[in-house]
Amino acid sequence: MALLRLARGHWRGIGAWGGAIVAPGATDLALGGWAGYPDAIMSDRSASSPPAPPQPRFVYKIMTADEWAAARGAGRYDGAAIDRADGFVHLSAADQVAGTLAAHFAGRADLVLVAFAAADLAAAGLVWEPSRGGALFPHLYGRLDPARACATWPLALDGAGRHVLPGAVAADADSAQGAAS
Repeated sequence: MALLRLARGHWRGIGAWGGAIVAPGATDLALGGWAGYPDAIMSDRSASSPPAPPQPRFVYKIMTADEWAAARGAGRYDGAAIDRADGFVHLSAADQVAGTLAAHFAGRADLVLVAFAAADLAAAGLVWEPSRGGALFPHLYGRLDPARACATWPLALDGAGRHVLPGAVAADADSAQGAAS
């Protein structure tokens, strides 16, 4: 296993295909390598390349309205309990938001969805790592600055108790899925 030095001095191990994939501009590599994979690791691989990290325009944070109000008042967001326990702020790409809502926030009526420009967070410690089903999810190793928010929406529930995504987020998810196919 090799180590990457992430933004703000965090270190992350990288091992057989399951390691961190780093957003461009987000890290200093402890070892050289392609797309966040050190040469020492790549030398053990076949001729195929690791997947490149996604490059969406926006990433999204789901939180309660009270958490968002407190973050704006404090000028920073250190994360929910699960974020602090895991050591990073959990975020989602547009095409992951609906699944994250269903898996972790089903039926909650007190939520907001906050959009951040992915490029703005890259320098603040944004890393793409395998998570649910092996999909790459954005994780922020650092505090989330509410002043960087591009948009915020309250999340309504439909008659079946499912969250209704704002039109802009649904369109962003559709374009991400179209680009992946």
